[in-house]
Amino acid sequence: MLVMFSLNWGCYIFFELLWNGQSPGKRLVGLRVIGNDGAPIGLPESAIRNLVRIVDSLPALYGVGIVFMFIDTKARRLGDLAAGTLVVYDKGTISLESLRAAPLLQAARPILSPLPKLPVQRLKSSDLYMAEEFLRRRESLVHRKDLATRIARSLFERMGLPDHPIQPIDAEPFIEQIVMACRAVDSSAEGTSAAEILAGPQF
Repeated sequence: MLVMFSLNWGCYIFFELLWNGQSPGKRLVGLRVIGNDGAPIGLPESAIRNLVRIVDSLPALYGVGIVFMFIDTKARRLGDLAAGTLVVYDKGTISLESLRAAPLLQAARPILSPLPKLPVQRLKSSDLYMAEEFLRRRESLVHRKDLATRIARSLFERMGLPDHPIQPIDAEPFIEQIVMACRAVDSSAEGTSAAEILAGPQF
C-alpha cells in the first residue's frame, strides 16, 4: 500500500518540487502549477493539491469535481481550490541571453497618474523575480488580468502600501513601474535584472 501510494501520489509531489511546478506530463504538454499570487508552489501546496486526487478518484465524486471546474472562473479542480494553486501554460526554458535580448517592458497602457516614490528596497529578490517572470510570460497566461492584479497587490503589501487602490486595468502598468523603479536602484548595473540587483541584502 505504501509503494502504491508513493507511485500514485508521491511522484507528482516529487516532480512538482523538483521541476518548479511541473510533473512529467505537464512538462510534456507545456503546463505548470503556480500559486494564485503567481509565486512558485512549495511542499504544502503540492502535497494538498495532489492528496486531494484521492477525492477526485472516487467514482461518486467524479461529477462533483467536474461541476466545481465549470463553476470556478479559473476552471480549477478541487485540489487546486484547496491548495490555492493554478495551472497555467508555460513557454518552457528561457536562457539568460534571450531574456536580456528580449524587450521586458511593453506598456499595456499609459498610467494617468504616476506612482509616488516606491520603497522598492523592501522587496525581496523573489518578489522581483515573480514580477519579471509575469511580464515575460503574460502573453501566454490564460487569466492574465486577474494574476496581474494579485501580483500588484502583493508587491504593494510588501512595500508597506496595502491601502493603495489597484484596479485590474492598471495592474500591469503598476508592475512595470515597480520593476523599472527597482532597475533604477543601481543605474550602473546595465543588463542586470532587478532581481539580481536586490539579490544581496534581504529587506
